[in-house]
Amino acid sequence: MLAKRDRVWQIAFMRRNSLGALVLLALAPFSAAAVQGPPTPDILVEQLVATLPDIGGIGTPPDPPSAAREENRLEGLNPGREAEVSAVMLDWLNCVRPQITAATQRAVREVIRALGARKTILLLQFYRGPDFQRFLAFRSRLGTGALSPAEGADLQRIMAAYPLEEFTSQVEASNQIAARDQQFLAGIRQCSIDKQAALDRLGLRYR
Repeated sequence: MLAKRDRVWQIAFMRRNSLGALVLLALAPFSAAAVQGPPTPDILVEQLVATLPDIGGIGTPPDPPSAAREENRLEGLNPGREAEVSAVMLDWLNCVRPQITAATQRAVREVIRALGARKTILLLQFYRGPDFQRFLAFRSRLGTGALSPAEGADLQRIMAAYPLEEFTSQVEASNQIAARDQQFLAGIRQCSIDKQAALDRLGLRYR
């Protein structure tokens, strides 16, 4: 129960491992098993996106962890030219970041669209209503100790009343959406081509 609740905390606040760190690895097609009935209308999709807390976490996901490893690898191949390697990698990251941001936002919208109108409305009611404030209080309490029996019961009521766990699992799987996002893949590919051209232009070794 605790592990599941921790996952729900992360998604409720849109804080989790970077989608950008995962999209480069995920190749499996997104499962549409959660889609039940007509998709969520766009107006409700945009309302929920605008309502989600910490939306900056969606808009600016952390850099892929592979970036630091690649920079270290290139510096090892080019001793004394660390500044040039760092500049090339910074240009690459500046190219990749907006691609990750856009793909992340498209993926989150697709997750919401798959929920359907009824569940999206429930999530809107959660984030806009008093239960979210209770959720905030419970999260704060868990940082200092266990919840009281009454608080635990109220938390269970909240989790039963809203599709938070389903939203959690679908957002966690949203890297698979980005992995089949052709616009994202084309953008990332061009960033890699530009990085390679910069290394060649500077005469830097890359293998």
